[in-house]
Amino acid sequence: MDAQDGENPVRSGKRFKERVQSFYFCIIVAGCVGFGICVVGLGIAKFIMGILYFDDCGLQPLLPVYLIVEFCMAVLLFIVILVSVYKNDKEEKSKSLSTTTTTATQKFSIIPAVICLASVLVPLFLSIWFIVGTVWVVDVRAEIRAPGHCRHSTAATTFPTASSWSSTYTSMNTQNPASTGNNISSIPNVTSLNEINTTSAARAECSSCDETFVEFTFGVIIAQWVIFGALLMIVIVALVTLGFLLCLCKAVNG
Repeated sequence: MDAQDGENPVRSGKRFKERVQSFYFCIIVAGCVGFGICVVGLGIAKFIMGILYFDDCGLQPLLPVYLIVEFCMAVLLFIVILVSVYKNDKEEKSKSLSTTTTTATQKFSIIPAVICLASVLVPLFLSIWFIVGTVWVVDVRAEIRAPGHCRHSTAATTFPTASSWSSTYTSMNTQNPASTGNNISSIPNVTSLNEINTTSAARAECSSCDETFVEFTFGVIIAQWVIFGALLMIVIVALVTLGFLLCLCKAVNG
């Protein structure tokens, strides 16, 4: 009876540890699946929107490129992770069958070096690219939402009309009736040339960006920051929980 009483705390501690581990394992699996679905959905949406609005952001032409490049680099990072996992699993399976010389030659292979370099450079590039894209999106959104900014307005696009030609012709005819016949053909040309120059200058000053595209990109940026913040919180909670479990196991076993 005393022996059983002495073993009960150990067994209960092991059961508690197993239950906690299984619970957190389920949470991690569910979180990974949900995170993967969100990342894939956002990546596909970014790629499609970047292609559709590739020429619709004159204010910042690199903004569509930002979405496309970010999706392509994310796919490259996913491929690098898959190759790394596959290679590590293959090496573990071949350890029992391979000799010491074979394993020594495998360590100096160039493939692990490339995988290691890519696994460092790609996330670093994505982090820098994400910060740069955030700055672009915030600047463009603030610019197009400014009160005095033209949003593809056609107010500045004025063309010569018959009334403007008629008024110009009438004023010139009043001032110099003798030269009426010589000036008829030149009035539309001069007037239209001035209007075209004015319109071109107004369009050059009115370079804008499609509001739908900018709002979508801004929403994606916010969603990515939220996801990164959630991942950071998960890592912090996991580390705190791991420390708590280690202390609990030491207390139970001690």
